[in-house]
Amino acid sequence: MPLCIPLEIIIKIFTLGTRSRKDAASWIVLSKRTYTWFERLLYGRIVIVGERKASQFLRCLRLRQMHEEFARTSINAMFLNGDIQGVTVIEILSLCTGISNLALTSNGGPVLKNLSFLQPVLDALPLTALQLQIGVTLTDSSIANVNVFSRLTHLDIDDHDFLQHLRIESFPQLTHLALWGDLIRRENKMASSIQRLLNHPTMQVILFRSDDHRRLAEFLDDHAFNDPRIVIGPEKIYLWDYLGRGYMLLWEIAEAKAKILEPNHDNHRCFPPSTIVNGLKQCMNVESVRRRDVNFRLIRGIVIGRDMNDRKSRMCRIFDRYGPDDCSDDDEDDVSMSSGDSDSHDGSDE
Repeated sequence: MPLCIPLEIIIKIFTLGTRSRKDAASWIVLSKRTYTWFERLLYGRIVIVGERKASQFLRCLRLRQMHEEFARTSINAMFLNGDIQGVTVIEILSLCTGISNLALTSNGGPVLKNLSFLQPVLDALPLTALQLQIGVTLTDSSIANVNVFSRLTHLDIDDHDFLQHLRIESFPQLTHLALWGDLIRRENKMASSIQRLLNHPTMQVILFRSDDHRRLAEFLDDHAFNDPRIVIGPEKIYLWDYLGRGYMLLWEIAEAKAKILEPNHDNHRCFPPSTIVNGLKQCMNVESVRRRDVNFRLIRGIVIGRDMNDRKSRMCRIFDRYGPDDCSDDDEDDVSMSSGDSDSHDGSDE
């Protein structure tokens, strides 16, 4: 008597066993019962890195029958990264008009830095989550006729002057905001700007993505910003995996930190790079990394010899402390590392 395994169990087994797009592509012809699911796995969330891959994606997409309808109905999240040209980005987004979550970190030249070129395609998308790491500067005048921002609930942007040039009222549905860079270089204005964000009626999470963790924490402490919605995270771009898993991971981590009852580090809430790295590895069902192997910054320093004349330029690893809960899986020696400790080594930037 043939064994009949429920489709839900088959899908669960293959979900656990699928670690790459190659796996999903090879199994798509396994059975008519699983074809639709594997197709959705392959195309539901797309990650494209570089102009060559982007052009290849467009060529393959156009080989399908009714490719415009497929692109519109099948693809709901996309990460575009690397040297993808602005015209290629616009061509892709003009086809994939069902995207609700878009990460755009391409260095595709002046086309992407000019919001007027992006406006038509962005407005046509049902976006609720947007990550922009393209060096664009938003102002009240530049977004006056851009409808997409009024619909966003999640925004991650590298515009360092975001708080200086924009009224937060232009984002009436925004619940999650991530800002990059040296956010406190204008301390006299920053405090009032943060307060405006906290007063925004829909705001749930404010993620400050900064490499100067200690200085930002001190600034928040000096101005009594102990609101649990403020979280400090790493200033680095993290790709989703190639099946799009982890596409909301950053926000899930920040939201979890915002919901804890007490600050996890001194008077503030924060998480290190390893939280994202190992979160993505968990999504992919692969082995995690030691947190000390990830949670450091590289700076160049001058090492002076005993005779004071021997000087060598070296890259030094600076380890920041993010709270005991963020290094609990490392060895005891690793837990003792704190801000100011360094691990120097010869060589160029890594």
